[in-house]
Amino acid sequence: MMPDGQEAATFQLRRAERVAFDLMVKYRLWGFRGTIMLKDMTPFGARIEGLPDLRMGDEVTLLLPGLQPKHSTVAWADGSSAGVEFDHPLHGEVFKDLVRDYARSRPTFDTVPAPLRAAA
Repeated sequence: MMPDGQEAATFQLRRAERVAFDLMVKYRLWGFRGTIMLKDMTPFGARIEGLPDLRMGDEVTLLLPGLQPKHSTVAWADGSSAGVEFDHPLHGEVFKDLVRDYARSRPTFDTVPAPLRAAA
C-alpha cells in the first residue's frame, strides 16, 4: 500500500525502514534524567514518547541497551511524541543487533535466517 498526500512526501524522504519497538530507555534532557518509550527506530533516528514539552532543536541523549549514550536532536514534536535524529547514525550491525534483541517487528533485512551454531 502506497501512502498518499503528505505521508507520501515523508515516505520518500525517509532514509531507512522504520522498525517498531516498545522499549523503555533512559534519557537525559536539560539536566534531567528519566525513562521514556522508544516506539520505532532506524539507524538515523527514533520516535520517542513520554516527553510533552520537547521542541524542535532540543538535544536529547538516549541510553540504548549496550551502547554508549546516543546524542540526538529533536526533528519534530507533537504532544508527548517526538522524532529525534541521531548526531551519528548507528552502525549497521549495531542496529541489526538492537532489532534482533528488542524489536517488535522484523524488517526486510532480517529475511535470511541466521546459521545454526553447533553446541559446544
